[in-house]
Amino acid sequence: YRRVALDVVKVGESSWFEPALGSYYEDAELAGRLRSAGFRALSVPAARALHAGSATAGSTRWPLVYGNRHLAAARLLGRGYWLALPRLLVRDVADLLGVILRGEGGRALGILRGLWRAATKLRRFVHLGAGMAS
Repeated sequence: YRRVALDVVKVGESSWFEPALGSYYEDAELAGRLRSAGFRALSVPAARALHAGSATAGSTRWPLVYGNRHLAAARLLGRGYWLALPRLLVRDVADLLGVILRGEGGRALGILRGLWRAATKLRRFVHLGAGMAS
């Protein structure tokens, strides 16, 4: 993204990314704010990124993955989030049942923590207007 575009959608004084998200879906949420502000993105299929590692690897990532998915969706979809919520929850429940059946208790707990994370932070992200990504 161009620096001028990032500065237009800055969160607070110093952050382009939503600090409450931390890792996972912070890039999608930023893209939604940029699009809402009238900026466009160009896809470059040949572009590649190399991740040298992850600060949120392991079981600590699941609350962020599952919680932030709801938070970013709420911000991007606006009132449309409530219409999408049943489908999001069906996927979450299917994932939860799958990991329970596979005996992945840590991931199951992470999914539940993620849903709790979303529920406790949702008020800050949801709004009643049109979605950013419309």
